[in-house]
Amino acid sequence: MFHYRVTIAYKGTHYRGWQAQSKLPSAELAPTIQGTIHGALRRISKYQDCAIQGCSRTDAGVHARGQIGKISIPKEVEADTLLQGLNSVLPGDIRIVECARCEQSFNPKLGATSKEYHYYFSTDPVADPVLGDVVAHLIGSFDLDRMQEAAGLFVGKHDFMNFYRRSSQAATTTREIYACQICQSSSGPGSGPGAGQVHYLRIVGNGFLKQMIRYLAGAIFDAGRGRVTASQIQDYLRHEHSEKLSAAVKAKGLHLISIAGL
Repeated sequence: MFHYRVTIAYKGTHYRGWQAQSKLPSAELAPTIQGTIHGALRRISKYQDCAIQGCSRTDAGVHARGQIGKISIPKEVEADTLLQGLNSVLPGDIRIVECARCEQSFNPKLGATSKEYHYYFSTDPVADPVLGDVVAHLIGSFDLDRMQEAAGLFVGKHDFMNFYRRSSQAATTTREIYACQICQSSSGPGSGPGAGQVHYLRIVGNGFLKQMIRYLAGAIFDAGRGRVTASQIQDYLRHEHSEKLSAAVKAKGLHLISIAGL
């Protein structure tokens, strides 16, 4: 087998997340990013054995610009040829943006030192119909200073036991957040002619639990609405609670931007 390190960008709107889910009943089987790329690989390798691994298991509806993966195919080809061949058969909402030969030992599931996500949102009176799949539209008045203060409380090493989907399994719920801040978009999905004002929550950490960012964003947005206080967030970072502090926000505003260390 020959192996290639790839950077993948995709719009996750019409996919059931990254991870292939072959155990689902066929009636419920929706396309996944991994499954769609694997199908394209099989086509260009004439249905011989091949594989695609990814670093981050993004959820249904989540987008990516910097997903890192490893492709394994039975025939050696030039990296540029593989990139062009895959993009010629992949749907338009998935693209291989970089491709290079790598060692068999390369494992995208191991070795990442940090991941950066952005959660794009708009508080314009009317939702932008063009950006509707990639930018969350928040209704109501928001205090950005309060949101910024709330975001800063999550920086550092914390037990995020109250800020993830508990039905998922995790060996530990402790994670370290290196940066968490509200930024105004200048080059993200909200820029361009006719676009309204778009902000984003920028969060960088050594790893994230299932739906963790969406629960953090929910608490930060509720702080901006005046529904959650800084002391409540601090309490939820220190003590276990049976109820969530805030609901998880919608997946469509969440974008995997980059992965460091691979």
